[in-house]
Amino acid sequence: PLFKRTDKVNEPAFHDIVFRELYRSFGDDIIDEDRVAGGVLDIYALKTPLELKVEKKIQDKNLIFKKYKDQLIDYCYKKNSKIGILCVYENSKKGPGYSKDDIGIFKEEDINCVILIFRGNFPYSSKI
Repeated sequence: PLFKRTDKVNEPAFHDIVFRELYRSFGDDIIDEDRVAGGVLDIYALKTPLELKVEKKIQDKNLIFKKYKDQLIDYCYKKNSKIGILCVYENSKKGPGYSKDDIGIFKEEDINCVILIFRGNFPYSSKI
């Protein structure tokens, strides 16, 4: 797992893990915290904007994308990129029937947005 069950996960902690893993593989092709579009783009990897979020309530991939897509699309336009990646650490409380739909591609205007959801906060199997 990315984090221990008892960890309080925030965006900086998630950012550190993702950046470290990408940097190991791609080195200087990974740029950390690039300023763009009046905000901070989390990671610019191989000329592709990566926006990192931690979601504590919503499990549904479509709703998560809708919540965070505007910022990613804005960064893609500012960086002149036709693709952007939204990486979300979804940390809501899980119960029976929790969402397992973790990967998607959405087309917004002329931008292809990839969403990758990493799920955490799973109960012990005896509690489901």
